[in-house]
Amino acid sequence: MNPQNPPPKEAKAVEESLLYRFQERKGPLSPLLSQAMRSVSSALHNNEDSEKLQENLAVLYWERVVGNQAAEATEADSVNGGVLFVNTKSSVWSHELTLYKPRILAELNRFLGKACITDIRFRVRKLKKEKVVVIPDTPPLEELKTVVLDPSERGELRTQLEELIYIPEDAVREKIAHRLMLDAKLRHWRIAHGWKVCTRCHTAHNTEYRLCPICRLCS
Repeated sequence: MNPQNPPPKEAKAVEESLLYRFQERKGPLSPLLSQAMRSVSSALHNNEDSEKLQENLAVLYWERVVGNQAAEATEADSVNGGVLFVNTKSSVWSHELTLYKPRILAELNRFLGKACITDIRFRVRKLKKEKVVVIPDTPPLEELKTVVLDPSERGELRTQLEELIYIPEDAVREKIAHRLMLDAKLRHWRIAHGWKVCTRCHTAHNTEYRLCPICRLCS
């Protein structure tokens, strides 16, 4: 950029946001992304159109790659022939993200495990997502512990816990049992707060569709 012509305030915010994303140490994948990779791994090996399926995972990874601030102003729309189409709320965002395109491409393909995405095209369009007050995906741990499961949920959890008898290590068995119990309570909490249950895999999801994002991706 020309130092004699400072970028507008919004462009500066974009720059700082993206620099932070690329400089920070990446943590572990979120539960949704971890679930996504587990759910589609077999499809990637067995589906004749596995290349296209793997490309479409870039839509899921977009927000993690660019960070919350950029994600609020953009929306990964679709992938066609290795090109990821991203809608932006203004020409400033399109311009600034274009400057960072090589780094964003490298980060996306790192998550995908191969160079599936060859280009990103930014388009100024009205974003489909509505800016609303969002209920957190996960409540505080203390609140989660107070959740009381329904009889059917307790029965399902009991079945899962009974299968742990085949794990010989007590410490490992206890950790898995604790994780299963928290996951069951989290699912109950999400459904109680308006999340839907996927008609295919029965996962709780916070979208307007019958199927969760992972099942829609694999369908």
